[in-house]
Amino acid sequence: MIKKLKSLLIAALIFGALFIVGLVGINVVMTIIVGSKNEVRVPNIIGMHVDSARKKCKELNLYLKVTDEVVDDEVPANQIISQDPVADKITKSSRTIEVIVSKGSEPIRVPYLDNITEREAKLRLQNVGLILGTVSYNYSDVVEKDKIIDSDPKADVYTQKNRKINITVSLGRLPDSSQKRERYRNILDEIEE
Repeated sequence: MIKKLKSLLIAALIFGALFIVGLVGINVVMTIIVGSKNEVRVPNIIGMHVDSARKKCKELNLYLKVTDEVVDDEVPANQIISQDPVADKITKSSRTIEVIVSKGSEPIRVPYLDNITEREAKLRLQNVGLILGTVSYNYSDVVEKDKIIDSDPKADVYTQKNRKINITVSLGRLPDSSQKRERYRNILDEIEE
């Protein structure tokens, strides 16, 4: 009877050991099979527009969170400057990727250019980070010859660095000696309206 009890006890221990080994083995196999499906490689989204990066992350079952926006003269607005976790890292799906996004360059106020020369305007624009664009000419009864009548965009408007500012330079008064003066004046009045 003791021999029978001893045999039963050994059988129970062997069965218990096989059960534990089987349970652990199945758990390891399931982790390998299922666990690899829940892991993704983090994409490189630096330099991408935030909307495109969000779409790419969504395709990989990842989330995108903008943690900060910074002024950057080199990186256009809404493009990603940095990310965490870094690209090519293996991570679990449904993870959030935190990014820092560029606001673009600091807005610059267009300076007053009325009644100054083209050369002075070019210097004023360069001093604030803007560029002299197209120069057109028009007659003016108010603004003297070779002085600026108007700018586009107008003064006090905020714009981005390195934007071209177009100007209109006065040709002076329309010559009185011309019989066409009234015709030109009418054309100019129609244009100004």
